Amino acid sequence: MIMKILYKHLIILTILLISSKYVYGSSFNNKKWHIKADEVISQDISGGEYVLDGNIIISDGEVTIKADFVRFNSVTQKIFARGNISLETKGKDKIEGTSIDYDMKKKIGTIYNGMLFIKNKHFYIRGKKIQKIDEDTYEIDDVSVTSCDDEVPDWKITARKLSVTIEGYGYLTHSMFWVKKVPVIYFPGVVFPAKLKRQSGLLFPYIESSESNGFTYNQPLFLTLGRSSDLTYYNNYMDKKGLMPGVQARYVVDTNSKGTFFYNYLKDKNINSSYTNVEEERYWFRMKQKQELPYGINIYTDIDVVSDQYYLTDFKNDKLTGYDDTNEYFEKNFGTSLDNYNDSERQNSLSIKKNWTKYSLDMKFNWLDNVAVKNTDDSNNSLHQLPYLNLKALKQSLWKTPLYFSLNTRYDNFYREDTDADNRKGHRGDLYFDLSYPGSFGFLNIEPSVGIRYTSWNTNYEDSDYESEERSIIYTGISTSSEIYKVFKWWDTDFKHSIKPDVTISCISNGNESISTSFDSIDTISDQKKVTYSITNTFISKNKTSLDQFSYNQFLWFKLSQSYDYEIEDNEGEEPFSDISFELKINPEKYLTLSYDTTYSVYSDQFNTSNSAITVKDSDLFSINLEYRFTRSTSELLIAGITAKISDSVSLFYNYEKDLYNDDTNELEFGGVYKSQCWEFTLKYLEESDDTKYMFYIQLNGLGTIDHKEKVE
Repeated sequence: MIMKILYKHLIILTILLISSKYVYGSSFNNKKWHIKADEVISQDISGGEYVLDGNIIISDGEVTIKADFVRFNSVTQKIFARGNISLETKGKDKIEGTSIDYDMKKKIGTIYNGMLFIKNKHFYIRGKKIQKIDEDTYEIDDVSVTSCDDEVPDWKITARKLSVTIEGYGYLTHSMFWVKKVPVIYFPGVVFPAKLKRQSGLLFPYIESSESNGFTYNQPLFLTLGRSSDLTYYNNYMDKKGLMPGVQARYVVDTNSKGTFFYNYLKDKNINSSYTNVEEERYWFRMKQKQELPYGINIYTDIDVVSDQYYLTDFKNDKLTGYDDTNEYFEKNFGTSLDNYNDSERQNSLSIKKNWTKYSLDMKFNWLDNVAVKNTDDSNNSLHQLPYLNLKALKQSLWKTPLYFSLNTRYDNFYREDTDADNRKGHRGDLYFDLSYPGSFGFLNIEPSVGIRYTSWNTNYEDSDYESEERSIIYTGISTSSEIYKVFKWWDTDFKHSIKPDVTISCISNGNESISTSFDSIDTISDQKKVTYSITNTFISKNKTSLDQFSYNQFLWFKLSQSYDYEIEDNEGEEPFSDISFELKINPEKYLTLSYDTTYSVYSDQFNTSNSAITVKDSDLFSINLEYRFTRSTSELLIAGITAKISDSVSLFYNYEKDLYNDDTNELEFGGVYKSQCWEFTLKYLEESDDTKYMFYIQLNGLGTIDHKEKVE
């Protein structure tokens, strides 16, 4: 890469001078190039010799070359330049040297006391003598590489000699890794691949120590498998557990066609004594893939298979291949997450989708990996869909009438490995058609609707005969809403306050409630006569940012809602009024965000759920996050997180999660990051309910990291 850039810029310099066939006075412009010099010493047009001296600047807008003296011969195609030589591209790559001697015909030459700066890597390569021996071979004497700007860099790698052949190998002789002025590691000889594309090689290792795993050393090896795919092998040694090798393979064709899979295997020599049904051989395979096919067809694959119910808990926080890092990778690159690490059923699916403007077709094979029954004799009655077919017609106009319709029709083939009278398998067909008439009457928006649902089942269990059932449901409803608002001014800011009341009446008439099958919520629809009412308040500010531009901020929003079910009002012991629901969002400034939601029971006179969060954030200085989550008789959590920038180089972080319901600390994490201009050091302490870890991580900028989120080219 480095030599290719150097060679490219020398060619640009040569072509530039060839194109400038006539130079008169101290300044010359042709169609593309602009050349300035204090003096044209000589120009022999017949012999092709040109000599320029003093403050020479040659530029085409993309590349700028400066020197004190230039001699060029267009016949021999040799160029010599000396004195404060500088070549800088528009992308800010830069070459400097005291002199350059280059033969364009033979494609060989030398830069003396040279320095190459690569902007996108912020990388410096210096050499006493940089030679191009032939078209693909280079030699650099007394070479030094670093990403540090200081005259005495925090780190650098030096070598007596570097020999490299493009698309071949490079050889470092008597190389040394330095910290400041102190030599740390000496290598008599180093061989490395010299590819202009992505290079295979060792990545930085990761080191930690924990009570459960002992000393851990994870050494990744990165392997390129072509232009659009690669593989990373993780050699993860744990002192108390053993060797857990892992692999990550990726391919990227474009944003709509890519895939990644991870696999880890461990022969565990120290299984927690409190675990049951965990065998010595443990593993985890996970994969996400999406592939665009012709005719607008897309395929999505999700695989998540784990050896036992404790694996993801044991390795939740492991760097690179643990649950947290893997889940973050999938969320960022595929937009979907894994099931929660402690879920006993893990979803595996293959989905084929086709979308039109107003219609969509989805075929999905869904398999649940039940880790709770693995390595046991327990029955596995997890419900699989093999397959699920769904055809939808989005809400649209019914021909040219004012009516609108939508259609949702689906077929499910439900399968279980083990069945009984309460856990059946079989087939289900379901069709739902909805017709509505949206309209406005003055300030009031009204939308009546009617829907018909028909469902049929054909199910059995064990060796019983198949049983057929069917059901018809009629839905009726009407939705009414309105909005009133007022704009007022306070100081130099305009404010808009809008109030939106909404009332929806819905009725469900179930023709047959004695359905013996219950696969999901479609099978348990009951009669309903419900009215739902809500009122929403929104406050928006408007500020002038320039002569013709404004900024808008929804700084306050809250909603109050409740429902009443007439169907159960006369049933003894039933409660027709639902909980009162309240939601609140406050965002007065870009630094502050508050949210709150709660549900309140009018019968027990108490709050059933309550969730609140506050975030105070200045992206340059600090971030504070505080959350409280409460569900009556189930859970109560307190979550806090703080990051603070102490100086330009040092930042600290603290994260805490407390289970108030069980009076237990779920997670305690704190540490610090020291960030220099060219390197970074992270030190972290992590305490969980059953484990404690100490971690540190060093990153040298410009040499890459062990971060598995690096893009594939």
